[in-house]
Formats: sequence, structure tokens, C-alpha cells
Amino acid sequence: MNLKLKNLIDNKIFCETKKYSLILGLSPSTGARSPSLWNKVYKKLNINCKMYPADIPKKNLKSVLNILKKDDNFVGSAITIPYKEDVIKYLYKVDKSCKNIGSVNTIVKKGNNLIGYNTDYLACKKALSNFKSKKNILIFGAGGVGKSAIVSANEMFKNKNIFVYNRNYNKVFKFISKVKNKKIKILKDINLISKISNLDLIINATSIGFNLWQKNKKGFFNLSSFSPIEKVKNIISVKNKNLNIFLKKNSDLINENLINTKNFFKKNSNCSVFDIVYDPRKTALIKIANKFSNKNINGLEMNLDQAIFAFSIVNKIQNKKLLKKIMIKK
Repeated sequence: MNLKLKNLIDNKIFCETKKYSLILGLSPSTGARSPSLWNKVYKKLNINCKMYPADIPKKNLKSVLNILKKDDNFVGSAITIPYKEDVIKYLYKVDKSCKNIGSVNTIVKKGNNLIGYNTDYLACKKALSNFKSKKNILIFGAGGVGKSAIVSANEMFKNKNIFVYNRNYNKVFKFISKVKNKKIKILKDINLISKISNLDLIINATSIGFNLWQKNKKGFFNLSSFSPIEKVKNIISVKNKNLNIFLKKNSDLINENLINTKNFFKKNSNCSVFDIVYDPRKTALIKIANKFSNKNINGLEMNLDQAIFAFSIVNKIQNKKLLKKIMIKK
């Protein structure tokens, strides 16, 4: 790995192998699973390669990709928050699913070009096979993973009612206009959710609920205590990224919001929950679903599946059963 590349990455990684892969994002070094999963396989199969998390400021994204496409030792990369959409304009081409979704989470080096793929879509479609005969589906989010969830749900639950809520209405409207399903409805206001009858599946495809720190003018706040069906105001930020202190300062606020969800799940008693977030495993949304005995799964298995699909594409190993066996072994 050349010195110029290392200087563009916030966490200065040291390349121990000749060949290498990366996971590119704003802060994957704080908890991304892919490096540990991929490196298990590299080690087990005696492949002289290693994956590293690469924390990249947005201003450096283009420069990093330009270096990678010329580096013969780079084999490919996973792409994570928040660059799954931004990365597309710097790639030579993308596969069909990426064109439909407008999001990339895997890139492969071929010659001096970078090719984009979307394994979130493949993994999400597999995860949705756990839910049968759903008629009214609510999806939160229309970012990189959200678009994958919308397309996957549209294919799995054909001609069913799909409701989408995203903070940026214009963004989701532009995307939905390209999806062939007149039964997809965009909710302009989060309060409209309470007026939907007989919801039987909620998909959280946002980062709300993830063990992820964000910054505002007063300090840092963590998303792991919240769910997308809550209206959260007056969050007390902390000066340092300490989860225990953050939870203590916001204990009354969090408890109050959890109680406010009772009517929602009483009205939709048969509603299943698929929270794509996997860290923590029991997100705020899943805790609520458990409280009212609603079927739910988190995003851990989907995250594993997308890693398997991505590893297979980047490293040209087709035996996905073998990859899974290695990745899940402790």
C-alpha cells in the first residue's frame, strides 16, 4: 500500500500482505464486521491478502479511488456509510442491480478499472424470504440500504402495498418514480404512519438504532437508543463518546419514547419487524417488538450474507457454503 494512500486515510493502516482489500466509509474502523469476516477466510484458505478498515473524509474519496484503480495489489473493497451512493460517479461501470438501486456496497478491481456491485440487495432479498404473505409493508429509509430494501420488497411482495418514509421527501420521490409499482406510497409526514391500517411488516433500513456516534453543535450523540418509529427531541449530547454517560443523561427521554409506542403496536398486533441494524443485536425497535410479542429479526444474518456475496465477487470464490462456514466459526 503506497504512502500517498495511507495519508488520505484517517486510520493509518499498515499493510502486512502484498495483496489487500478495504472497507471504505466515514468510520468503519469503529465496528464494521467485514474485516474480521473476510480475514477469517483469507487465513483459513491461505490467501496472501488482508482486509483493512479505511476511514475516509468525504473530500478524500475521489483521490483514494483514483489511487486504488492504479494499484495492482488492491483487489476490491466493501463500501459502507455514507458513501454507497457517492461512490458510483467514480466507478468505470456498475452491474444491473446497482443501476436500478443507485447504490454500491462492493467494488472490484478489473485491470485499471473499478466495477460496482450491490450485495445488500441480494442479502436483503434473502432475508425477506423469512416473511411470507405480507400485504402492507412499511419501509423506513431511502439511502443506500433503503433503496436495496425497497427494490427487494417490491420483488418479493409483488403488487402489495408498500409505504416508504424518508426524511428527504424529494430524494425518495425521485427514486420511487423509477420503480414499477403504483402501489408504493410515499409518506410526507411521519405522523401519517399512525393512520395506516393492518401493517404486517416494518423494515428499518436507516441507521437509527445503530451503535453509531454523530456530532452536533453541543457534542456527540449515539443512535443506538432510538428507533425510527419514535419522535425524539431534546437529546442531551455528551462531550466525549461515552455510551454509559450518554444513556444516563438521556434515560428519562428514552423511557418516555418507548412508552409512546404502545398504541402503535396494539393497533398493528400482527406486524413483524425486520431491523437491518445489527449492532446492537437488540435494537430499540426490536426491544419494542419483543415487548408486544411481535415476530422480529435483526440485520446480523443479512450483514453476514452480504459479506459472503461480496467476498465471493471480489475474490472469485463461488463456494458460498464454505465461506459461510468459515465466517461463522468462532
